Amino acid sequence: MHVFQIKGFSGLLMLFLAIMGLIALFVLLPTAFVMVLWNATVFEIIQGPEIHLGQSLLLWLAILIALQLVFKPQISLQFKKVSNAADMDRHMRDMKKHDSNDLND
Repeated sequence: MHVFQIKGFSGLLMLFLAIMGLIALFVLLPTAFVMVLWNATVFEIIQGPEIHLGQSLLLWLAILIALQLVFKPQISLQFKKVSNAADMDRHMRDMKKHDSNDLND
């Protein structure tokens, strides 16, 4: 385990600048890239709407959520053929057990 000591005001300033740099690197830079890419393609070529930095941030977040859903899906669909009501009850109990086990993990 690493321990970092922050000494004085200069240490706090360096920590603050490091955090701001990480925010700029992982949030603002991709947001600006998405805005420039959208405005260069959709606005200039197709004459669609122009977006600003706030709208670009929302678009970047939507892209991240879509990537999360595609590459690490948390939703699973299971189809089973049920012949009678007793089988249906048994399958429902199995699904509830499965769901409660997933929540505990």
